[in-house]
Order: sequence, then structure tokens, then C-alpha cells
Amino acid sequence: MNLFRLVVFCLGFLFIACNEKNKLDRDGEDEKQSGAGIAMDEWVNVRFSNSDQVSSNALIDAQQKVKTNFRAADKAKWKALGPMNIGGRTLCLAFHPTDPDVIFAGSASGGLWKTSSSGKGYHGWIQVPINFPVYSIASILISPKNPNIIFLGTGEVYNKDISIPGIVDRTTRGTYGMGILKSEDGGLSWSQVLQLSKSIISGVQDLKFDPYDDQIIYAATTEGLYKTTSQGRHWILVQDVPMAVDIEINPNNPEIIYVTHGSLNDESISGIYKSNNSGASFVKLSNGLPAEYTGKAKIAISKTNPDILYASIANHDKSIGLFMTVDGGASWDLMNAQDAANVQGWYSHDIAIDPSDPSVVSYVGQNAYFSSNSGRYFTNATSWDAGDMGRIPVGGKEGDESIYVHADIHATYFHPLRPNEIYFATDGGIFVSPDRGLTFQGRNGGYQTTQFYANFSASKQDPKFAIGGMQDNGTAIYDGQDGWIKVIGGDGMSTAILGTNENIIYGTYQYFGLNKSTDHGKSFEIIRPSNNAFLSETKAFNTPFEITISNPSALYAGAQRVYINENNGDPNGWKALHANPLDANAAVLALAVSPADPTLLMASTSPINNTSIPKVFRSTNGGGNWQTITGLPTRAAMDISFDPNNTNIVYTVFSGFGANTHVYKSIDAGLNWNSIENGLPDVPTNSIVVSPKNSKQVYVGNDLGVFVSNNGGASWEKFMAGLPNAVLAMSLSISAEAGLIKVATHGNGVYESPLADLTIATKEITNPDLKKFLVSPNPAVNNIRINTQFSQKANYSVQLIDMNGKMLSKATGLNASLGENNTSLDISALPSGVYTIILEGKIISNQSGFYLNKRVIKN
Repeated sequence: MNLFRLVVFCLGFLFIACNEKNKLDRDGEDEKQSGAGIAMDEWVNVRFSNSDQVSSNALIDAQQKVKTNFRAADKAKWKALGPMNIGGRTLCLAFHPTDPDVIFAGSASGGLWKTSSSGKGYHGWIQVPINFPVYSIASILISPKNPNIIFLGTGEVYNKDISIPGIVDRTTRGTYGMGILKSEDGGLSWSQVLQLSKSIISGVQDLKFDPYDDQIIYAATTEGLYKTTSQGRHWILVQDVPMAVDIEINPNNPEIIYVTHGSLNDESISGIYKSNNSGASFVKLSNGLPAEYTGKAKIAISKTNPDILYASIANHDKSIGLFMTVDGGASWDLMNAQDAANVQGWYSHDIAIDPSDPSVVSYVGQNAYFSSNSGRYFTNATSWDAGDMGRIPVGGKEGDESIYVHADIHATYFHPLRPNEIYFATDGGIFVSPDRGLTFQGRNGGYQTTQFYANFSASKQDPKFAIGGMQDNGTAIYDGQDGWIKVIGGDGMSTAILGTNENIIYGTYQYFGLNKSTDHGKSFEIIRPSNNAFLSETKAFNTPFEITISNPSALYAGAQRVYINENNGDPNGWKALHANPLDANAAVLALAVSPADPTLLMASTSPINNTSIPKVFRSTNGGGNWQTITGLPTRAAMDISFDPNNTNIVYTVFSGFGANTHVYKSIDAGLNWNSIENGLPDVPTNSIVVSPKNSKQVYVGNDLGVFVSNNGGASWEKFMAGLPNAVLAMSLSISAEAGLIKVATHGNGVYESPLADLTIATKEITNPDLKKFLVSPNPAVNNIRINTQFSQKANYSVQLIDMNGKMLSKATGLNASLGENNTSLDISALPSGVYTIILEGKIISNQSGFYLNKRVIKN
């Protein structure tokens, strides 16, 4: 008996209780509902309503229009900031058939990733570009005969219908689906081979080849089970039952197919089906199985004895248990009622069988369990709360390696070429046990897939300081390194940095678990409000709060009313600004306070149920009274931003699809509004920010990326160079003094770019006698060297200009001889940021001029 089986066997007799405690919030309160579920509820609610009829290719069409309509040069220079040490939500893995180190990973909203080192190392993973706006990948299929042929099942979906709008409680969907994509060159290029005919929120949850013929593929989709016999050229729907989840095929007899169906809180379509004729017909299996369930079922088939299958079956709120058949599904036995899913039976649980021994199984949900006796006894091998806080080393240890795997495990695998290795796809990235369950390692180096929420905060002065909240990964601080610092647990939410004293920063977990640091993030204390009225009111999952420049000791936060705390967040200091809720059936979604006039406030709401519609409100007396703004779309207003230089100018952006009404501007302090869409793509829009240096420059972040206007919204340019092909741009934040903008994405971490150049003339006068114009080093720290080469003598000057066009230094009367010429500028006293070097002059012999620009970054 090997060590794995011996440990499991011995500990199995010690296993007494089948029920674990519910997953806890960091403050010790029971999490009564899945955080992932609420997050996706909110994500979908603000993008769709009951009446939305959105094509499944809506984002593909929008992306194509961007390519067609936005032909001007893209001025962005985005670079990835990480986190490179905190893995994001991951749905599936796929293993190369011959190279054990090559693995593909499908993230929940960050696209496709690949490793050539089994995920080991600082740069363990690289993103695989896809020429479609693909965010969520739920299934990956690699041909065993030709590994250059890869199929992707896109979209993450957990229930059958889009139901009522509601910001806090609604039936859970997921993220966008583009059907099935195919690559024939190992992932270098992709084509869409199956477009699902219905909603854009569709999914392909599993893909399987016929074990003898890679032309035959089965696809479990939200519309049912599809089949192709031409490797994706043509598809037919062979099982017209919605919400197909998982597929297994008998490895010895490919005519025998199993498929599970399940939808959150819809037991009518639940069940496990079997076909004995390659999908021509199916029979629902029943002997020993639950008649119905409100979550989903995952199945696994033994490679050595295909009559043995296991099924992990769960209701929406907990596991029903692990079932086993030894006769190909004719009868089933409940082997164990262990609640592996724990709250998330609709969401994350799975089962895998040792390829060489069907009595050895890996059973996962919130944690990982192992059994060596067909599931009769399980060892609880991992603990989700054993992860480390602080700065996790990139590609290094993430917690107690004897027990730590991140919570919410979506899939588990015995490596097909190295079966001693067991892999896990989790809400915190990718983990592996290299020794069959004795120890565990994070494999997330470079895997930049974290899902940031709105209200990310970047320092206004220090470009190397920022803080943001992430789905199921807490809150993290950026300090210039690839490895960010984890500081608050739970689901990280809204953050803030006090502009007048950046030692004071705030972070929250779900439903306004407010934390405060007074030492620049080195330590935090929980200062969650103690006001009973505030606590009892319905709040958005990501409860918004704001700090205003004009009164830095005051915090504003939104529940159903808007509250103020004028004592630096003291838990006892919260009071409502008005008597009645803004909307009795809604919670505050976005909040803004004028930076110059704290009596001017704006707030948006999103419904709790279908008895209301999203609204935008305005107060001109400090929140005592509010008026509903008319003339705006009845969709969720995701962000509201005042012009920092003119309080009468304010912008707001809307989610949803249709009517091309996503960006609005007011020039009378929010009283009247006009659409400034002006060619922007028709996709949900999440964030808007105005440059403090120039009010004409406005940035928006939407579900395709980032756009910029240099004229207050009269026209827009694409601002995406350096970003992945498509990102969910959730929050934009400007470091004004450094001339930088950061975008926090929901699936690809954080990126940074210099602001678009508004003030420096783009004209360039070249001259054939000027052979070279180089600026080095770039980026620079203390000095910049300007190197020129002329074929004739010249007179010239060198100017250093900031982003506002202000001349900081100038060297004039310079004489250029033939050949190399060098001039140096001292920039040691300048703050970090982006600057422009202008070279201007004339050739002496013919008086022909030249005028050239070079951008330089000061670190």
C-alpha cells in the first residue's frame, strides 16, 4: 500500500462528522450565501434586464466595429502591473498529450493561459492571445492525435434563465460566452466553430472527444448536448435538455455516453443521462440516484474499468453526496454524504478518479478530500484558510503547504502523464499536490487573472502606490513590485487613499466591512460601522464609499440611504444624511461628492427586486434632500465622476446593451444631461475619470477596454495598446503628478499607461541632415542624455516639457558639429512622471529647420 493510500485509510477511520462549518467572513460572521454567487448576481444584473434581447455575438460585433471605426493611432502604452503572485478565479485545465509540462488554463474572465513548466517559476504562465473578446473559458479540449488542434468552450453559466434584475439577490448567471472556438496551430489563431443561438450569457461547460476518433466531439452547453462528426465544421443538438454540465464517454465503447444536466434552483431539468447509441437517444438514470437536485452533478469514469463511475451531486446550498455505480449506471449507491460543496452546490465541486485504481478518488468543493476506498471514508486534506497574508513570493509558497489550497475548487485532475500529481482549478488560481495529497503548492507565478472590483484607488502623487479589492482574494496593495501585498481577507471591495495624508488608506470586504490603516498599509484595523440602521439596510455587495478633498476627515457611504462619518471612519460616527431611502426597493450602487463643494452629491441605485428600476439622484444641500434625475437611461449607472477643475461638469456611465446610451455629461452640476456616446461601442460601461491636469481629457472603461476623449467627450479614441485583446475595465484611477493612469480589470489584474498626450504638438519637422536623435536612458532617474548626429553644422535648442506643456528647462544656443553631439539634462529633482524632450533648430548652410519630440519617463 503506497503512502497516499495508507494515510487516507488510517485517517478515514477518524472521520466522524460529515458536515463542516460554513465558510467564514474574515470578521467571523457566517457567509450565508456564496460570495461568488452574489458577485456574479451583481455582475449580470447591471448588464441585463428582463427585456434585454442581446445576440450571443454582441461583443464580437462591437469589437469588430471598434476595429473598423477607430483607425487613429492608439496612444496608449499599457504595461502589466500584476498582481503576478495572486491567482484569479480558474474554471478548468487541459494537459498536453505528450509533454507533461505543458498545461492550458481557462480563467473565469481573464482568457486562456499556458505554461511550459507545469506552472512553476516566476513566469510560470503566459496569456494566449485570442482574436475574440473571450473572457471566460469553462472547458478546453486538446486533440490526443494532434495537439495543435485545440477547442475552447467559452462562457460561465450556472442557471437556465436570466431572471429579475436585482443588485443583491438574483438568480446567478456568469460571464459572456462566444460558443466554441477552434485553433489548428497550437493557439496562434482561432475561429468560431459554434455560435450558440440564444443569449450572450451562454456557456459551453464541457467538451469531450470520441476516444477513437477526434473528428467526433460532444459539447455540453446551456442549450443542451451538441455533437460534431467533422471536428467542428457542423454541429447537431442531440440532447435537447438545457444546461448540460458534464460529459463522460466509455473509453472502450464510445457509443456509451453520459451527460449531466443541472441549473441553479431548477430541479425540473436536473439529472444524469446515458446513451448507448452515440447520442441518438438518451435515458435518464435513476436507480439509487436523487430524483432531482437544485445544483449540478459532476461525473467521472474509470479508465481501467469503465463500468465504474462516480457522481458528485449537489443541491444549490450543499452536497447531496458522492454516488458510485459499478454496472455502467444501471444502479447507484450513495458512498458518502460529505458536504464538499458547502453553500456552493451549484458552483464549485468535482470528482476525479486515479487512472490506474478506481478506488482512489479526489473529491473537491470548498476544500479537497481524498479516499482510497471508493469514497466510503474521506480525508479532509486541505484547508482554505491556511493561506498567507502579506507579500506572497511570485511563483513561491502561498500558505501552509501541508494543507493549503485556495477555496472553491471548480475542477480536479490526476495528471494523465504523471498521475502522482493532482491538480486543482480554484478561485485563487492553480494548485497542485505533487505527492498524491500529502503536500500542496500554488502554481500561480505570472498568472495575472485576478478579478478586481470597482473603486480601485491609485495614489495621486506616488505612481508606485495603489490598493484594490479582488474577488475571493481579499485586498492587495501595489508598491512597485510584481508581487502585491495581501492585507484584508474575504472578497475585497471598495478602497480609498486619503489625498491629504497617504498614510491613511481604507479597504473593505463584502457589504462594507470597513478597514483602516494609518501607517501606509502596514497594518489595518476593522472599523465596520456600528450604526444599527446602517447595518440593517440593504447594501450592494460592493458598497460604495467616498472621501472628498474639501473635507478629508469625512467619509460618505451608501446603503439604501447615504451616510456620513465626519470622524475619520469611527465605527460609532455614522449618521444618515436623509430620513427615507433613496428608493425603498434599491441599494446605492455608485456615489460621488463634488471635490470642491461637499453640498453637491450624486448617487445611483440598483433594484433589490423587480419592483423598481435603476435610478440616479442628486442633492444640492449636502444630502438632506434628493431629487430623481430624469432623462437618463433606466439602466445601472456604474460610475459618477465630477470634473476636478469645474464642479458644474459631471459625467456618468451606464451598463447594459442597446440604444448606444452609455456615457452622459452634465454642464450644470447634474441638473440636465446629454449623451456623449459619439461612436463608442454599444457595450456595458463601468468607469469614467477626468484628468486633473486637463478637463478636456476624459477616459472611460467598458467591457472591451479603455477609450479616451481629448475634447470633453465630443469624440473618442481607442486607448488600448498593450492591453489584452479585450478586458473588463472595471475601474480607472489617475496619478496626476506622475502623468499615469491605471486600469483595474475584472480578470486580468491591473495595467498602467502614461496619459494620452494632449499638450505637446504632434507635428514633427524632419530634416535629411539630422541623422540621429536619441534620448537615453529611458526610463531615467537622474540625468537624460540627448544624442544627435548631423551631416551639416546646425544650431539647436533642447526643451524639457511636462504633461501640461510647461517648460521646465531649456538649453539654447547649442552648436552642432558634424557627427555625434551630446547634451545632458539634470532631472533628479523632478517627480516621477512622463515628460517630453523637444529638439528644435536649423541647419546653418541652408537654414532648413527641424522640430522633433521624444517622450521620456522619469522613475
